[in-house]
Amino acid sequence: MVRKLGAQIGNQAHDLLFKTIHQRYLIYNMCWEDPRIDRQLLDLNQDSQIVVLTSAGCNALDYLLDTPAAIHAVDVNPRQNALLQLKLALIGYGDFSDLEQMFRQGSHPHFQKLYQSVRSRLPAYAAAFWDRKIAYFDTTNRKKSFYYHGT
Repeated sequence: MVRKLGAQIGNQAHDLLFKTIHQRYLIYNMCWEDPRIDRQLLDLNQDSQIVVLTSAGCNALDYLLDTPAAIHAVDVNPRQNALLQLKLALIGYGDFSDLEQMFRQGSHPHFQKLYQSVRSRLPAYAAAFWDRKIAYFDTTNRKKSFYYHGT
């Protein structure tokens, strides 16, 4: 009985911690895996449809190089999908120097103006997240870079 109660309390604590982290924070701000290996093993082509964990969106974007029919990026944390949506909006905007500054350097001197230029390209949930968090890219922020804003 005591062991079962301990396991229940442990599971509840785990669930609370998981929900607290995943409902409040951007977890992954970059991917560490090398998707080239996946692409070789999956042998993607124009008929391929794949499901990927969104994470920071890097791998989903890399898989686009093989022009699959569809990529379905899913994640338990909607902030990860908001990050991918911001990257897609910036790619659609077409100024790759801005994309490079935001996601290679992790900051942009005109991040607010740039964000306003692409905001209309974002789904509502992503815009709501970035309306609150776009300062992650502020060069004057004490953390200096977007890459200091993951868990």
